[in-house]
Amino acid sequence: MNILRTFLMHVAVAACLASPLAGATAFSPDASDLYWNPNESGWGMQLVQRNGLIFATLYVFSPAGTPTWYVAAMTPQPVPFTWSGDLFGSTGPWLGTVPFNPQLVAGSKVGTMSWTMNTVETGTLTYSVNGIAVQKHLTRQTLAVVDYAGTYLGALHVQASQCNNAALDGTTDLAATLQVTEQTQPGGTMVTVHAAFLGGLQCTYGGTLAQYGQMGQVNGTYSCNNTDAGTFRISEFQVNGAGITGRMTAKSSTLGCQDAAWFGAMRHAP
Repeated sequence: MNILRTFLMHVAVAACLASPLAGATAFSPDASDLYWNPNESGWGMQLVQRNGLIFATLYVFSPAGTPTWYVAAMTPQPVPFTWSGDLFGSTGPWLGTVPFNPQLVAGSKVGTMSWTMNTVETGTLTYSVNGIAVQKHLTRQTLAVVDYAGTYLGALHVQASQCNNAALDGTTDLAATLQVTEQTQPGGTMVTVHAAFLGGLQCTYGGTLAQYGQMGQVNGTYSCNNTDAGTFRISEFQVNGAGITGRMTAKSSTLGCQDAAWFGAMRHAP
C-alpha cells in the first residue's frame, strides 16, 4: 500500500471521526468556496465542506517560485468554527503522460493546517510546511455577481424581541411568496424582495448587494402594509436551480422589534 492510499484511508477515517461533532458544524455557514488575499493575488485556497468535514486545496509557490499545491482533510475542533488536519504534498506523472500511471503518485505529510471562520465571508488560515509556519487572513473570492432574481415559494422562521408591545415578542413561522428582482445601477447592484405572506401581510425589502464568493449580502430598508418599517440585512444569501436560502436581521423603527430570521424557498417554475 503506497503513501497516497494511506492518505486516502486517513481522509475516510477523519470523516468518521468527524461524525460526533458534525452537529456543531453541519449547520454552520457553508465554508465551500475559493479564498484569497486581495493584496496577494497569485495564490489561494479552495475549501469543499460536506457535513463537518472540510477538504482543502492550497495552491502556493515553492522556494524556487514554482507552482505547488497541498491538500488537507480538516475536522471540527472544540474551538467554535475551527477545523484542523494534517497537510499533505504529493508528486506524480507529468500531465502529458499517456497512459497515466497512478502507481507513480506518492504523497507525504508536510505539516498541519487549520481554518477558523471569523465571519461568514472571512477567515484565518494557519498552516506549516516542513517547519515553516504561515498565517494568513483570507476572504471569499468573488468570480461573478450572482443572479438571485425569480419567484419563490417558501417560508420564514422569525424570532422577534424587544418589541414595544411585548405581545409581539416570540417565534413565528410565516409562509410566503417571494418575488426577487435584481438591477445593476451605477452605485452597485440593487436587490428588491417583495414578500406576500399568507393572511395578507406584504413587505418590500430593498438594498445594495455585496457578493462574497457564493454568499450574498443585502443591506437596506423595508416597509410593510401594516405600518411596520425599518432596516434589514440579508446574509448567507445563496441561490441555485432549486431555490434560495438565507438569514436576515431586521430592526423596526415603528414597532421597536428586533428580528432574527432565516428563510428557504423553492423556485417557482416560469
